[in-house]
Amino acid sequence: MVIKPSLEDSWSKLRWANSIYLSLTAEIDAVEKQRSHRFTVKVAPDSGEYSFYVHDLPAMETTWGLRMGDCLHSARCALDYLMVGLVALGTGQSRKDVADVQFPIYQERSRFNGAVGDLKKNQVLAGWLSRVEELQPFNAGNPSIWGWSEDGFGDEHMPRLPLGLDRLTILDNIDKHRCILHPYVGPKLWGGSLDAPTGFKFLSGSTPMEPLNEGSLIGQVRYETPLPGSWEPAQEDLKRNYPIQVSFGEPSLDKSVVRILAWCLWAVEATLKIFEPVFLHRKPPLLVTASLPPQPAALDDRTSSFSSPKAPR
Repeated sequence: MVIKPSLEDSWSKLRWANSIYLSLTAEIDAVEKQRSHRFTVKVAPDSGEYSFYVHDLPAMETTWGLRMGDCLHSARCALDYLMVGLVALGTGQSRKDVADVQFPIYQERSRFNGAVGDLKKNQVLAGWLSRVEELQPFNAGNPSIWGWSEDGFGDEHMPRLPLGLDRLTILDNIDKHRCILHPYVGPKLWGGSLDAPTGFKFLSGSTPMEPLNEGSLIGQVRYETPLPGSWEPAQEDLKRNYPIQVSFGEPSLDKSVVRILAWCLWAVEATLKIFEPVFLHRKPPLLVTASLPPQPAALDDRTSSFSSPKAPR
């Protein structure tokens, strides 16, 4: 009996990645909520500069890096299974006979063309690959694919999907070929203004976006001189203004492990949904813009649970 290609294995891999993500989120949330860290303050009265140093940072669980890698790799496998399924459908081969095929994710058009050149010779695959090409990171800024607003390429048209696929590939390649993705304690974006006494006139502030170690400089604030008096911020005020999070060492706009993993998993889920009609109903894939509304909740609220994808029936 010939088994028709389906997305069942892809959804299974994504569910497994999601289960790892949810367990990691619970543990990371528990560590971040401890708020056991403390600060010391150094004041330079002549320049009006306050420097804040962080101490007693929470310890990272030794298995987190390994599990993050497993989560990312399982999600990446879901896409490779999708590509193998498309090739099997387009050529009539059995999935087990499809060799040297993976879901292409490239920042350069030339590399994409080199990877799928032979597959494009098949008319059916060429049609599906046109949709895959639209999802490539090198097309992330292409308004002819993603649309644009009257004011330009607005946030409502932000193609988070190709950028999420790109982030997934970068992190997965680091874990597979270079080193374990060891998490570290890092600063969040600025949490708010310090409750300085009346008379202290704020001039500037900064937060180094770097991994934190015992005694690291976490922020600086400068006030107009001469300072109106002696003052040191309370510990709770400093914790509010300089929150910390579990982060990746790999640079990104938002280094939170929870948010980056959620973004990667959502990108895979959205991609599978785009191609689901091909496998379920032998229909064309959805438009890539089906991924635009709404913005994935996990990117807005880090406490939200990532919606677990269900296998097609």
